[in-house]
Amino acid sequence: RLNLTEIEQEQAQQLARFFLKSGNVFFLFGSRGTGKTEIISSVVKELGFTLNYINLSTLDRCDISGLPNLDDPSEVVQYKLPAFFPPLLPNQKANQILLLDEVDKCPPEVTAPLLEILQYRSINGKRINAHAVALTGNLLDEGAFSNALSTAILDRGSKYILKFDFEKWLQWAMKNGIHDLILGFLRHSPQLTISPENEHYASPSPRGWFLASEALHRARKMKIVDSESICHIVSGFVGSSAGLQ
Repeated sequence: RLNLTEIEQEQAQQLARFFLKSGNVFFLFGSRGTGKTEIISSVVKELGFTLNYINLSTLDRCDISGLPNLDDPSEVVQYKLPAFFPPLLPNQKANQILLLDEVDKCPPEVTAPLLEILQYRSINGKRINAHAVALTGNLLDEGAFSNALSTAILDRGSKYILKFDFEKWLQWAMKNGIHDLILGFLRHSPQLTISPENEHYASPSPRGWFLASEALHRARKMKIVDSESICHIVSGFVGSSAGLQ
């Protein structure tokens, strides 16, 4: 329906590695909690670049395009760069990867200045330290106040949807200390790892299970082990139906 290629975690890492190393723009969309930001962050670290993370949903247009420099005595208005967009100094080689998160949740007046950033790595004609740009966002049908992005923005980079792969996630979960109760449960009920439902306040997602795991580890340290408390703790992150099961 979105006319985007679906890729799995390993493919996303390979493509991110290629596009970011070669200085391009890489869009990665997908369901909540499936590791989009984590994939980009790990690839940036692997490539030896500095990650410059910016959450677009918290910004206004002036936050990106900059404010007039009122201290400049000239009659021509000059704009100051935002602090989170360091300038590219003369003879300096760009060593940062710009990760623009929640691109689907920022208003149109914020996406408009992105056109120059994605095309020229500059703002108001001033070059910024950005070797490549990665952008992440959720899907429109997840009820997260997502906005449809213009083709003018999307045409400036490669675009993919991250497909959730349970077996790959399970391998990651085992390596990263996900609680044994959750691992055992999801092995037998993999369909409850992620739910496409968006009409509920709580439904299963990989992020929800990760947070539930952290809470269960803390509960074990606090000697909270009765089944009713455990059920309530898990339900708070993944919903009452999955928590009860």
